[in-house]
Amino acid sequence: MSTLDELEVNLERLEHHLDAVHDGSLTARDDLASVLQILTHDSEGYDLINRALSEQGVPTFTMPGHMNVAIERTRGGKDVILGVRSINSDPTIQIPFPDLLAQEAIFHDNSTWPSSSSLTWRQVIAKSRNQHGSHVDDSPVQWLEDLRIYPAANADVMTFLLWSFGEALLESLTHHLGTHLDRFMPYERRKSLNGIEIQSAHLLSVPPTSIEVGADLMITSEYDGQRTVFGGLYNSIPFILGLNSSRQINVMRGNQGASLEDLESSFILGSAGDGLNRAQRREMRRNR
Repeated sequence: MSTLDELEVNLERLEHHLDAVHDGSLTARDDLASVLQILTHDSEGYDLINRALSEQGVPTFTMPGHMNVAIERTRGGKDVILGVRSINSDPTIQIPFPDLLAQEAIFHDNSTWPSSSSLTWRQVIAKSRNQHGSHVDDSPVQWLEDLRIYPAANADVMTFLLWSFGEALLESLTHHLGTHLDRFMPYERRKSLNGIEIQSAHLLSVPPTSIEVGADLMITSEYDGQRTVFGGLYNSIPFILGLNSSRQINVMRGNQGASLEDLESSFILGSAGDGLNRAQRREMRRNR
């Protein structure tokens, strides 16, 4: 199999896993991380995109990126405790693919985790693959483990981020390849997951004991029913930012020491028949 054939096969795999996440699969996230690692990671045996482009004499491509490499550390004069952002929804801001991989997708400065840190898109993919695929790290990063449980776009933070990146990558790359090689059909990116298009979400510190949570988002025509936008734990206090069936933003906060899972279930089940039931949520967490 040629490198170009291998690229085509893995782009088909990528589309399959993106479809699975979009259709509500609870287990497709790790498969998505695996194929993204094959396509993008700059180590021997991976880096499939760059190898295929180089062999075919095709120049590199661009993707929608952010003007700033780093996630904001403050918003409205308040410190960001946790910030996540998806691929830019504005197609007019295009940056080279290698530069996009170096932009931040996650930042945290949470005293309940070991130390402040950030992850670029390249690192998000690698960490997700290495800790939950066949190459498991000896010491999993606790805050990365937590983000596999924290809700986002009615899924979880890591699923949402990987899906957002994969959708933008598949669109940008297939459109680029289609202008140079006839065998590739352009793919049209989906920007919303479960009817919510999240540009960024953040948890802010409001001294001495309060928190503030927010998100930059759009609601699409796919939206229907209760949806979690963003949530997590801070100082053992669970919180959920969500949209109700009337498309109004609600914030739920539990008692200190309460379960995030129970708070999330309570929010989702606030609209009869919407979302996953408790048994499905427990099964999802067992699969994580």
